[in-house]
Amino acid sequence: MRALVHDPFQGTLGATGASLRLKGTAEMSQFSCRILLTLAACSGLACGCAGDQKEAETPAGEAADQAPVMKTTPSPGEESEPAPNGPPAGLPQAEPQSSSGTQNNVLAAPTLEPARESLSEGQIARIAELVNTAEIDQGKVAQTKAKFPRVKAFAAKMVQHHGHAKAEQAKLASRLNIRVADSSEAAALKTEGEATLTTLKSTPAADFDVAYIDSQVTGHQKVLAAIDGQLLPSAKTDTVVSALKMGRDAVAAHLEEAKAIQAELAKASSK
Repeated sequence: MRALVHDPFQGTLGATGASLRLKGTAEMSQFSCRILLTLAACSGLACGCAGDQKEAETPAGEAADQAPVMKTTPSPGEESEPAPNGPPAGLPQAEPQSSSGTQNNVLAAPTLEPARESLSEGQIARIAELVNTAEIDQGKVAQTKAKFPRVKAFAAKMVQHHGHAKAEQAKLASRLNIRVADSSEAAALKTEGEATLTTLKSTPAADFDVAYIDSQVTGHQKVLAAIDGQLLPSAKTDTVVSALKMGRDAVAAHLEEAKAIQAELAKASSK
């Protein structure tokens, strides 16, 4: 170009061209450095991708062998982090318990009362005899000490009804060849009857009507419970069962009448 073009400012242009060439060389050097840095970065990315690809191509068996083992028990000084709303992670959980302290919602069996001993028919006859005797003896005391007319009439009825029942029971035992036999129940009944009779004999006349009727309510309730809970279940012959049921009806009627008199006496005393 310098050979073909003649410019009066050739000297100036030549100097300027030299300056431009030096500047271009410097810029090319900087551009080359940037290219080298870019290539180095790409090489690093390529290595990273190659590593990822190598890990992806690792067989499942080798990966399982290289997998870290989970610890279920923390090392000394190492605390396990609690799982959300639960026990520490990695620890075995205890089985849930019910509010009663038993597992699997198993409830404890209820305590049952011991069953009453079965009685022989001779023992049943002895209990019936003692009940009738106690009612007759107490009724006789009431006939002499009672002041309230209805109490006197009730006492006379007890003597009559239980006297008849005692006589009929003796006939039945003789016909069925039942031999009267004692029992712990009979002994307790005899002791209680004698204690009640002693109390009634010593009760002041002013308090006798209430004391006698109260004892009649309590006594007849106990006899009903004994018939239903022990005498009837222990009876073995139809004749004895029938006699007990008839006696039960009479005792229940006596109890209702005694309760009515008891209420009447309470009402009279409240005035």
